[in-house]
Amino acid sequence: MRIARYIGVAALSLAGAGEASANSMVTHVWVAEQSIARVEGPLRDIVGDPALRAVIQNGAIYPDSGYSVRADYGEWAHWESFLEPYLQWIRARYQAENYRSPDARRHVAFLMGNAAHSMTDQTFDQYFVERVRQYDRTDANDLDVGSDTWLIVEHNVTSAADGAFWFDEMPGIHMAVNGPPVTPELLRRAAGLTAGATQWLPRIAHTLYALRWRQMPWGGSHYMDPATPGSYPQIVSATAAYWSFLWQRLQNAAPADAAPLYSWPAPSQTNFPVDRNDIESRIVVTTAWGLDDATVSAATVRVIGPDESVVPARVSRYGSEGNTVMVRTDGDLAFNTAYRVELAGTIRAYRGAPIGRALTIPFRTRCAPDRLADCPALPVPLPTLADPPVSNPQPPEGMDAGTGTVVMVDDAGLPTKPPMSRPAASSEGGCSAGRRSDAGVSALAMLAVCAAALRRRSKRG
Repeated sequence: MRIARYIGVAALSLAGAGEASANSMVTHVWVAEQSIARVEGPLRDIVGDPALRAVIQNGAIYPDSGYSVRADYGEWAHWESFLEPYLQWIRARYQAENYRSPDARRHVAFLMGNAAHSMTDQTFDQYFVERVRQYDRTDANDLDVGSDTWLIVEHNVTSAADGAFWFDEMPGIHMAVNGPPVTPELLRRAAGLTAGATQWLPRIAHTLYALRWRQMPWGGSHYMDPATPGSYPQIVSATAAYWSFLWQRLQNAAPADAAPLYSWPAPSQTNFPVDRNDIESRIVVTTAWGLDDATVSAATVRVIGPDESVVPARVSRYGSEGNTVMVRTDGDLAFNTAYRVELAGTIRAYRGAPIGRALTIPFRTRCAPDRLADCPALPVPLPTLADPPVSNPQPPEGMDAGTGTVVMVDDAGLPTKPPMSRPAASSEGGCSAGRRSDAGVSALAMLAVCAAALRRRSKRG
């Protein structure tokens, strides 16, 4: 009966039917804890307080808890649609005392944990997951739980989040910030499912680790690579920068025209790819403010080339009033040419003022193959569609990491060729147990895998 209980907890929590579940909860807690050492001053004093560790962890799993009970607050809590009004709620009550009281510190810690979840999902999904889709030729639906198991097995990471979501207090906060209604009973049920699944995953991590390594060897060998866009070290850096900016917002001192937190290309980057079908040529910008969706379009986010010509491109959003904007040009860029990404000053922060001035990210494309001497030296190995980044996999002993085939990625970010063979899905949305030889997957592990595969990601535009 104890095993059956764990099966139910994991399946319900991991299978949340939300729109934005880019990572599983062990990763969310780990990113929040790793970000603590990256901030300074009074904020570091709050988030580094051992007495508030559980509060930060519970903030980090709060958004996904809503999925476990099919409640609207799960999707809402992923974005600035929750973070900004909650921040204003905190500021109205505690700014005068400079966030010194125990209640003030508790709310700031929960805000930062929740913000870590939001930033982790946005950066991992839009920078890293899209590369896994191309380089490992997969839809990457299993990457969220898979990367959790890599973190558990390779780095001995676990989560002690208990899901104590202030059951009697949180319903009033939701009401005060015009959020979806919740009840203490709903939150208690969500807490049990989410915390239970988070703490249960390490029990099957070694089995899932091998399975996911075979499926996504490029992802498994790059998720901790600091040079790979959207890798875990990059996520921690972006999250810490977001925390510092949120602290400025709590002080009512954040500039409307703050520079982006993270982008691909990075400011003044050289050797940017030119092939529009190469995932490395997709532009992604993560801003310090959540953005008003209605003000983000191809008219306000542009790629500008020589002679101030605008490059035709498709602009899309991730989430609801989130921080991330994606741009894909309609055609290839020119070799050895200076461009810039420009976010117009008329774009508005969510529930805020226009950013006021254009934010620009200059970059330069790589040289043509027959003129390489005219540009800075290309990285070795050079990531291209024909020759993707070389992995240095360290899979379990005796296991072949496999070799993925590069796949073109269309405008929707989905493979244009079918993925490599996988266990067939049932007509009711489940999945088969597959072959018994497939890493000796137990029934418990396969249930968690099938549940996780139901999770979806949200993209707008």
